[in-house]
Amino acid sequence: MGRDLLARQRERGMALHAAGLRRFRDAGCARAGLGVDAEPGPTGAVGRYERLGFHTVRTTTTWAEQVGAQGLAPSRVGQS
Repeated sequence: MGRDLLARQRERGMALHAAGLRRFRDAGCARAGLGVDAEPGPTGAVGRYERLGFHTVRTTTTWAEQVGAQGLAPSRVGQS
């Protein structure tokens, strides 16, 4: 995907999101919220949502461990 196409798609997405927020406001909604993966990366999602007026209220950390067939070492089985 070329940069110009990606930029146009992001602009279109921002316009659609802003239109949706206006519809919420016009319908009497006082707040809108969303969750976003804030890890640094190519999406720039946090900056885009900040430009729409959103601000960070809470952050969370998600921990994961693979426990499938090869994910858990035998010495750790049964330990807490």
